[in-house]
Amino acid sequence: MNPSMSLREWAANMGLSYRTAWRMVKAQKLPRLYQSIQFPTGTIRILQAEEGASRVEPLGAVIYARINSRSEESNLEEQLRICTEFCHARGWQVERIVRERAPGFGPKRRRLHTLLTKPPGRLVVARPSVISRFDLTVTELLLRNLGCQLVVINQQKEEEGVGGALEDLTDAISSTCHLHYGIKRGRALVEDLNRVIDRGSRLR
Repeated sequence: MNPSMSLREWAANMGLSYRTAWRMVKAQKLPRLYQSIQFPTGTIRILQAEEGASRVEPLGAVIYARINSRSEESNLEEQLRICTEFCHARGWQVERIVRERAPGFGPKRRRLHTLLTKPPGRLVVARPSVISRFDLTVTELLLRNLGCQLVVINQQKEEEGVGGALEDLTDAISSTCHLHYGIKRGRALVEDLNRVIDRGSRLR
């Protein structure tokens, strides 16, 4: 973990008054290799990267957990348990927990979209499909360029329907149909798809 100190300690080390240091933090004008983090309690810590490092490793983390409309609430709580224990084991302070019941694809993941408008320094999810089953690599690359470290605890691929794979696929097709064929025609295509899926499930 990178060295950290209170804002008052950092100001003294830099030969600055506390008020000047506080203004620098608020204006986001800290020198290179320094980064501030403010916890929900209001406490400000200054993090320092090692010489030559390109970024400062954040102390805290934001947890995001998502289930689709067909999943049990216990699935959501299990994600939160896994993520919380993972963070605590590494000494990361959980700054915020975001829960969402939404499809794994499309514009309905409003809480995720709001969260990513100003990404945290570190975002922790239990498994890949919580963020996206279809474009995780692109999402991870974009977040990295925005200064956000995406941490996926279980990197294993989710197969044979585990984690709602079939539901996510249905949601992806539904969103695509509505986009290209309109709501009425798209709904009809999705209903046809659901009938095919139900028929296949009964034959298993």
